[in-house]
Amino acid sequence: MSRTRVVVESISPRRKYFLMTMAIVAGVAFLVIAYETGQRRAGFNRLQSLAGMDMLQAETETQATELSALRERLAILETAASIDKEAYSQVEAELVDLQSQISELEESLEFYRGIVSPDDSHGVRVQALRITQADAPRHYRIQLFLTQALRSDQPISGRVKLKFLGKSGTEPLALVVGDVLSKSMLQAPSEFQFRYFQEIVVEIELPLGFQPEKVVVEAHPDGTKAKTVEESFFWQLKPE
Repeated sequence: MSRTRVVVESISPRRKYFLMTMAIVAGVAFLVIAYETGQRRAGFNRLQSLAGMDMLQAETETQATELSALRERLAILETAASIDKEAYSQVEAELVDLQSQISELEESLEFYRGIVSPDDSHGVRVQALRITQADAPRHYRIQLFLTQALRSDQPISGRVKLKFLGKSGTEPLALVVGDVLSKSMLQAPSEFQFRYFQEIVVEIELPLGFQPEKVVVEAHPDGTKAKTVEESFFWQLKPE
């Protein structure tokens, strides 16, 4: 009659510790990959945003160096006994154009800094407002950028209001966006919902005699504990 032998092999403490360590490392790697995959599926890539900010920073520094060289050239032309008016005008035009490019790059950098900022604060932020001339007289295009900090990975929603302050003749006048909405738009966008940032665009038509001075933005996030944010911007047209 055969006998069955049962062999019990014990695992040494060192091998058991090694297996547990490998399991923990594999779990952490899985969580990191899952997090990055979720970020990409949500339409946002933090590495791309950081890379974009670095690229803008480098381009701004290059433009600043060129601006300094042009200023030196302009100073030489100004102090010369005989100034070539055509060359002077060309350099001056290049200075204006380069200064405009630097200003736009700085605005873009500020926008990216607002998204990838290490600030721990939560809630909506009015990041920037851009005003440009539209195709028709007294028509303007308003671009509003709302953001929240990168660490705030939860979607945020709410309502936004725009108010235009100025004068009609000598009397102060305040107009809401519904009063000046362009006929090309059926209704003014009044709601927002985003995770990292959102652009809200509206076209307005200012009445005759109205001189705008400021644009007041009010963002009202949903939720009982959410704080209303209000920002005021001077009326200043940006080049298209």
